[in-house]
Amino acid sequence: MKNLLLLSFFSLSFITTFAQLEKGTKLIGVGFGSFGFTKNKNNTSYTNTPTVYKADGNSYSLSIFPNVAWFVMDDLAIGGVLSLSLNGGKTTNSITNSAFKHYDEYSQPSFYIGPYVRYYFYGNSKGRIFSQLSAQYGVTGGKTKYTSNNSIPNSETAIKPMGDVSVGLSGGYEYFVTPSLGLYATLGAHYDYSKTEYDNKPSSGTGYKYTYEETKFRVPLNIGLQIHLLPKGK
Repeated sequence: MKNLLLLSFFSLSFITTFAQLEKGTKLIGVGFGSFGFTKNKNNTSYTNTPTVYKADGNSYSLSIFPNVAWFVMDDLAIGGVLSLSLNGGKTTNSITNSAFKHYDEYSQPSFYIGPYVRYYFYGNSKGRIFSQLSAQYGVTGGKTKYTSNNSIPNSETAIKPMGDVSVGLSGGYEYFVTPSLGLYATLGAHYDYSKTEYDNKPSSGTGYKYTYEETKFRVPLNIGLQIHLLPKGK
């Protein structure tokens, strides 16, 4: 009888712990990627001139990833994720023994949306390892400004997105704070492609446009919070 009671207790404990991964459970969460503020100064000097070129600037970046998914079967969830990012900064450029200065300023928001699949496959009552596949389509916009304190024309460049694509595979671990709340971290490998048109409009003279295409491979590290909402009746 004692052994039966112990077996029943551990069986109930296991079901309660892993109910958050059962079919019908809903996932709602938010992840955080790069967040930072950088203050930088640099000097460039040459052997053939005493002039020193200086740059003093700062930049910031912030990325968040709201997501929602449903377990279509035990341990396997399918859903969608948004990626919202904002990057910006300003740099002051100057030359020694000269009053000349020019300023570069930019702000660049981006928005991505797409599906993801997550599969939990190993762990215990404290947490589970999972793998995640995602694909997203997005746009990147914003503007850059160039101003100076001399006769060089000021200018503003509008950034017009023409389509960004990101595909990634990640591995992660979720620690279950409670059966309904988890903290997770992921490390992945992503391939990105983007195409952007820049429309430069100087304060005087003729403007011009140019197109920029980029492909890149990156290894992002993200952390986040995940809520597991059990089906009604659970």
